[in-house]
Amino acid sequence: MKVQIKYIAIICSIALIFNFVQIAPVQAALETPANIYTGIREANAVVENITFKDVEAQGDNYWARDAIYDMAALSVIKGVGKESGFGRRNSVTRTQALTLIYRAIGKEEEAKIEAENIERQRAADERRINAVDIWADGYLQLAANDGLISQEQLDDALAFEQESLNPQENFIKTNPAERQEIAEWIAKAMNLTPIYNQQTIFNSFKDWKQADPLKIPYIEAVLVEKIMNGSTDGYLYPTRKISREEMAQVLKNADEFILAQQNLQEHNGYIEEIEKNVTNQIGETLVTKTIKVRNAEGQLDHIQVQTIEDAQGNKIETSKEYADDEQIELIVVGRSAPGNSNLLAKGDEIRYITDSDKKVRFVRVMGGNTRTEQQIGDIVNVDYEQYKITIEQEEDKMLTYQVSHNAEIIINGDLATFKEVLEQAPVELTIQNNIVTKVEVKAKEGTLKENEVTGIVEEVNPSLGYISLYDESGKTSFNLLRIYHFLNPAYVKVIRNGESVDIDDVQQGDSIFLKLDDEGYVSEIAASQNYIVKYGTVMTKNPTSVLVRYDNGTQQLLDINNEIFISKDRKMENYAAINPGNRIKMILHQTEDFTTIKEIVIEKDNYTITNIYKAHINYYDAYDSFVLLEGLTKLEHGKWVLTGSKAYSEISVQENAEVYAANSQRSLQDINKYYVDSEAYIAVEKGLGGEEIAVFISLINSDDKEKSYEDEIETITTGAREFKMDTQYETFTYTNGSIIVKNGKLITGNNLDENDHAIVIANRSDEDGEYYAGVITIGEESTEDSLLVYRGRIEEINEEEDFTVESFAQLDDMEWDYSNTPKTFVITRDTRILDENGVVNNREFNEYSDKEYIGRSVTILADGQEAVMIAEAPYGEDNIKGEVYLNYGQKADDTLSLKKAKIYDIEEGKWEEIDDLDITLREDTILLKNGELATKSQIVRGAKVNILKKDAIDEALIIIIEN
Repeated sequence: MKVQIKYIAIICSIALIFNFVQIAPVQAALETPANIYTGIREANAVVENITFKDVEAQGDNYWARDAIYDMAALSVIKGVGKESGFGRRNSVTRTQALTLIYRAIGKEEEAKIEAENIERQRAADERRINAVDIWADGYLQLAANDGLISQEQLDDALAFEQESLNPQENFIKTNPAERQEIAEWIAKAMNLTPIYNQQTIFNSFKDWKQADPLKIPYIEAVLVEKIMNGSTDGYLYPTRKISREEMAQVLKNADEFILAQQNLQEHNGYIEEIEKNVTNQIGETLVTKTIKVRNAEGQLDHIQVQTIEDAQGNKIETSKEYADDEQIELIVVGRSAPGNSNLLAKGDEIRYITDSDKKVRFVRVMGGNTRTEQQIGDIVNVDYEQYKITIEQEEDKMLTYQVSHNAEIIINGDLATFKEVLEQAPVELTIQNNIVTKVEVKAKEGTLKENEVTGIVEEVNPSLGYISLYDESGKTSFNLLRIYHFLNPAYVKVIRNGESVDIDDVQQGDSIFLKLDDEGYVSEIAASQNYIVKYGTVMTKNPTSVLVRYDNGTQQLLDINNEIFISKDRKMENYAAINPGNRIKMILHQTEDFTTIKEIVIEKDNYTITNIYKAHINYYDAYDSFVLLEGLTKLEHGKWVLTGSKAYSEISVQENAEVYAANSQRSLQDINKYYVDSEAYIAVEKGLGGEEIAVFISLINSDDKEKSYEDEIETITTGAREFKMDTQYETFTYTNGSIIVKNGKLITGNNLDENDHAIVIANRSDEDGEYYAGVITIGEESTEDSLLVYRGRIEEINEEEDFTVESFAQLDDMEWDYSNTPKTFVITRDTRILDENGVVNNREFNEYSDKEYIGRSVTILADGQEAVMIAEAPYGEDNIKGEVYLNYGQKADDTLSLKKAKIYDIEEGKWEEIDDLDITLREDTILLKNGELATKSQIVRGAKVNILKKDAIDEALIIIIEN
């Protein structure tokens, strides 16, 4: 019987094999960087400013050196040049402490705005003499706004006659800050949760009773996070002052929270290579330096800097034009005094901090010697997605390493890919600075090299007893003699993904390691899924396929079947949960011959189109990735509305943004070549930090005539890419360059549905007279009955016409939704302007008014673009709700009594009951009911109200009457 099975297997092999081809070794491809970062223009100026004479005098082993220079590199600590010292032993005043804390969390600009507002309101004889004092007041105001200090303490700090204050009773801003004060301020500013079940402070410090009881929960929080600590002899010294060098170390200890607050990312790696590129120009030389870093995830990062040199090779730094536009450098610390990229060398271990614009804020040199070691063991786990490998050595010692994405992979003497590295095999790893740079898989002692085989599974056929493999390139096996046989599947030992399985569980596309017996039959199989992960956006969804646009801009049509696992928010979903515009993560089997989906993860709906703009494109800045726009308008309810008074605006551009002109896809670089001053439609998403990012740019033919339409879609002819609307005679055509948004997502035209309510911005072609849709938005009807509430700082007023706020927040369900863009409101004859004393004459609302409206924050009640009411009520976010109590026959007055009152705890995310509360109505309190302006007479006994008020002040800023 055994002879018969062998004979059948040999016949099957002959039938499958023809044209033997010698397999060439795999060559390593040039590695594409995972990230490209750049230096910053102000690097050299910052370096000059933060090289402190007294810090340098302490030498390289000075205990606070790293903390001082790290915080200085982040512009938390600022200096005034090399000759001035840091003042390391000086005590930190209360104002200085608050300034450093707010700079650390990235609120310096907000503090300066607050300072300017304070200074404008001062009498002429009480104004500050220098800018530093003015700015200090801004930090104090922020501290009061955020609850770090009380209103009473702020009043003390802003008092003109500081000498008259009593140190025992008043908050004197120039007095040294106490350690417990700094602990409380850091905890509050960095959103640490106060800990009321204290353990650390009680168990570790002998003098904990000296601390202010109200501050102890915050002290506990910073102790738990190891931001502050006590002395070695067990004392916390809560009431002692703190020196500048100690303050720098405390902030350094809060590094994790500082980076998070400023939306910065920390990376670690070592420098593999530094390359220079020299371009000769007229009279000078452009020197571009690329620092190639192998990061801690094994990927390659590029950091680029550039300088201008004269004909003699001297750096040109005197020209403001060069300094602003072409001198891009790094702030480098950790090697002697602070410097630039010239301090870096090949082999350096570095820590580098980057922002959301791919700029390197600073680099710290952690070590200067390349450390190389070898480790030998057996492979117990391979993480192909994260490029990690775990080996087992003697005595069950497990070691996990990060593998470089460009590591040299050798299996049995042949070059291979990381996906072919399988579990169970013996391996020798070469490790440089904790990153594996070489993986050498070797045959176990006593096993012949020709008895081991690796590859990618093409087919497994248990009934005929063979397994066929692709070679490393994924090409078909039939002409490569890559077919191996087994006699009885039950006797073949099979391990897949570290678990014992049947041979039927081995799948097409798996990486595989075979062991052959003495007669050449398969005796053991070690297999691992050979998947890759890709991210993309669903452009089109069909019953059996999806068209996906990957993040690199390419598109692919992928087949859908019932075996694909689909999930969202860690819950299993079906295919119906996927909609056009969804961003998805896909786990794919991919070779040159096929791509199949194994799993789809639907990401949360964070990537939505927030606005569509129209403007003239002045130019595209490839270096900083933005377009300069002129005459920016925003699509609102089917109309183009000016966004502000600025002639020019900048909008960041996504690296892989789609650009279309005349129905043809273009590159971003084509804008400067062919389309300068062209008009365009621009779709934007909101990126990190609220910044808008252009993801789709559609250039408009200037000869075409634009018109806006709004109606239900009546019919769609998908093949012709046409649709008609209910009451419109015209037939509209959509193209690849049409911006089509549905449910906030970019989609393609064949995802439009009949009865969709559409706003269409159409262009009638000057050539053929046809109507082409430039923009299609699908959603509810554009008419809005409800009034909307906004908050913003006034930037410009056109008297009795309109006014613009530099940015705004919109009240949504009693929460402020912030948008970092200007917004213009129209002033009508019916616009009411209120202050704390009542109604203000509309003619007084101008740039030259004694009330100094420019720069003032106001609350706006708006009907579309028209301002119904402008109120000077202060900002508030305390949300109170309750039931109005009035005696029978009594009318609402300037004070409301609330029963069953509750306050919303933002940190806990829940309503908490409070005592009955009396709320005062201001002259400029806004009252709303059913989306319309209301009056006090509509507040009746038993009415349920939702109130927004300022923290610690029981004055209603906005009241929504619910019934």
